[in-house]
Amino acid sequence: RSLEYEKAGRWDLVVKFLDRIIKLSNDQLEIRNMRLQMADALYEWQEYDRASRLYVYFAELYPGSKQSEYASYKSILSLSKMILEADRDTSAARAVAREGRDFLRRKAAGNTAYNTEVEDLIHAAIKRIYESELLTFYFYLNSGHYTSAVGRLEFIKKEFVADLPDIGPEIIVLEFELAAARDDKELQQKKKKELKIKYPAYTSTVVEKQEKKSKKKDHVRTF
Repeated sequence: RSLEYEKAGRWDLVVKFLDRIIKLSNDQLEIRNMRLQMADALYEWQEYDRASRLYVYFAELYPGSKQSEYASYKSILSLSKMILEADRDTSAARAVAREGRDFLRRKAAGNTAYNTEVEDLIHAAIKRIYESELLTFYFYLNSGHYTSAVGRLEFIKKEFVADLPDIGPEIIVLEFELAAARDDKELQQKKKKELKIKYPAYTSTVVEKQEKKSKKKDHVRTF
């Protein structure tokens, strides 16, 4: 019956069927297998929160099982499916980063099963959190709360540069934008040179636009 429901894509019925079998069965091996199948069915049904919790329950209940590591990985994968856009709640992204790191930390030496997949999930989650923090930075910057913008930028550098080395040039551009907003021309030039020296292949439309704006103002003054 369960296979029929699966073929029909009726994961809701698969979940109901497995739940009933688990409640009626006295066979512990069957119950264990059914619990994992139910978690998989919930995942396919896109009930990611319920799936994640059941995967965690399985991994904790059967730590010696060969499927325990799979369940832990699928729990993190389920959480990743609940990650929202950068302008919304980042709880799921933070949970992925936290649980993913715990997953890698407790792995035995030489055991690399699901490591690459989990590392990719962690990276994507941290990137989304970073994007969310950028929105907060720009909120402060655009509303003229420069002290708060400075504090947020320092937090971003402390929390994300190590995990996201590719954002190096972006950080310099953010510092440049902050200097421009505060009309600190000396710091603007310093950051522009730093960007050119450290990342010569990187181009920033923000810096280019500011340069054109400055040149236009200078031309007006000297005309």
